[in-house]
Order: sequence, then structure tokens, then C-alpha cells
Amino acid sequence: MHSSKPSLRFARYLAGLAALAPCSLQVAHAAQDAKAPPRLPAVEDFVLPRTTEPAHTDTPSIDTEHHISSSQADALAASQEPEVSAEPDPAVPHHPSLTDRFFVGFGGYYATSNTSAQLLSSAGVGTVVDFEQTLGLADREWTPQGLARWRFSDNWRLELEYFSLHRNSSTNIDVQIDWGDQTFPIGTRIDSKFDIDDTRLSVGYSFFKRPDKEVGVAFGLHLASIDASLASSTGGQSQGGKVLAPLPVFSIYGQCAFTDRWALNARFDSFSLEYGAYGGSIFSSGVDVLYQPWRHIGFGLGYRSLIIDGSVDTGDWNGSINSTFQGPIAFVYASF
Repeated sequence: MHSSKPSLRFARYLAGLAALAPCSLQVAHAAQDAKAPPRLPAVEDFVLPRTTEPAHTDTPSIDTEHHISSSQADALAASQEPEVSAEPDPAVPHHPSLTDRFFVGFGGYYATSNTSAQLLSSAGVGTVVDFEQTLGLADREWTPQGLARWRFSDNWRLELEYFSLHRNSSTNIDVQIDWGDQTFPIGTRIDSKFDIDDTRLSVGYSFFKRPDKEVGVAFGLHLASIDASLASSTGGQSQGGKVLAPLPVFSIYGQCAFTDRWALNARFDSFSLEYGAYGGSIFSSGVDVLYQPWRHIGFGLGYRSLIIDGSVDTGDWNGSINSTFQGPIAFVYASF
């Protein structure tokens, strides 16, 4: 009896120690960890756990937080582009005559004339007559001048210019004149006239064009109508000749704006040829300074020169003409 009780007590003691062993180990480990220095974080601590990738499909994934429509993308791109001002560059002159579609001017031309002509007889005889020196025609005279331009595209233009000079005189001649089939002896009082109407028409192309300047070439013609006659003041027969000569020309022209109000125009026409009943050469030039204080109205001062040197063999005139007209012009113009 007494030997079995100590054995039972010892067995219970061992069972209690076994139950306390895990707690003792945890306390020991905790005490050991408290005494150990702090541990630095390892790389594995920052690695996110790997997730299983979804199966691949043909449907593109959409980022619902960042996706925007194409119209929103265009608007965003446009908002990020630098603004381009629609206003013209203030540093570049903008003179209306270089950009307006229509230009119309009218004024006066103070022409200095030097005219000589010959009208041959049926026998081929004729005197070369100086109309200013021999017949007393005025060598300086005001005459009307008109000019117009139409820009029918950015680089193409049509130009028209006109002047008319009609002169007559009565004088006693100091040389004999053979004019057509008439002979005028020395001392005869002669009534003479020399009329010219010149129309210049050209089509030009500006191969260099800027808002404040342009340079171009043109092709056109001077349509010169000339009527000259001599008659004795005592009632003798009048003898005259008429000719309408279309004289083709090549031209080069240029325009330049200095300011919004001041500009310069220049052109040069020239041609020389023999065709049909006409032969000879023509040279013409024009330079204008324009001042435009108002949007559609301006003023111009310029210089014109026209030189015609040729021969004619038509039913109304058989002979030669050599005429020079040059001098200043003044005009008012409108552009719109």
C-alpha cells in the first residue's frame, strides 16, 4: 500500500512538468530575443507575394482610372500646344496697295515730248519732220493719266494704264517738207497735229511674294494709236497718216512697303521685233511713290517714260515714227 502512493505522486509530478515545458520554452525564447540586438530588414521583407497572372485574352485591358477618350486626348494635346497669334507681325509693314484686290487711280501726266515722223509718198520720198522743232508743237504739256490693277489671285495680276496726248500748232516753216504726196515750200504756214493714245495692258505673275514686297514678270502690249497730219493754212490739201500699232512687251516689276502708309512701285517694259507691217523697238518704265493715309484712299507721285522707234507700212501710213514721252505724274487712287 505505502509503496504505490509515492509512485503515483511521482508520475503526477512528471506529467505537470511536461505540461509546463512549452510555456517555459516560450518564456526562454522571449527572454533570449529581448537580449539579442535588433535585426536589420532582409530583402525578402520587401518582396510582394507573387500572384497568379490571369489567362491571356485578345481583349485589351482597360485602365479604368487613367483611360481617356480620343476627343479628350486631342483637346489635351491642343491645350498643351503654344498659342499662335492671328494678329499680323507688327514689325512687317502692311500697305493696302500690296494686298488689296483692286487698285484704281487717276491723275495728270506732265509729258515732255520729242517726236519725229516720216510719211513717204507713192514714189518713196519723204522728209523726216521734227514736230516740236520744225512745226512748233508744245514739247511740255499736261495730259490725263489713268491706271488700274486687279489681283485675281495671290500671285497673278492684270494691269491697265492709259494716257492721251493731243497736240496741234500753226507755224511758218523755214525748210521744205515732203509729207506723203504733198510738198510744202519754205515759208508756208502749216497747221499740224500729232495725237497719241497709248494703252498698256499686261498680265503678270509674282514669283516672289511677301506681305510687304513682291517681284514678278509680265507679258503684255502697248496699243498705240497715232494720228499725224499736215495742212497748209491757206486752204491747201491736208495730208495725214494714222496707225494703230499693237506693240508687245515683256516686263519686270516690283513693289515694296516701307511702312503701313508708304510704298514704292516700279516696272520696266521692253521689246524689239519685226512682224508684219511693223518693226522696231519700244521701251517703257514707271516708278511711283505711294502715300495712303486712309484705308482705301491714297496719293501717288511718279515718273513715266515711253520710247517708240519703229517703221510702219500700212495702207494709212508708210514711213517711220520716233517718239519719246517722259515726265512726272501725280494721281489719287483707291484700293479695296
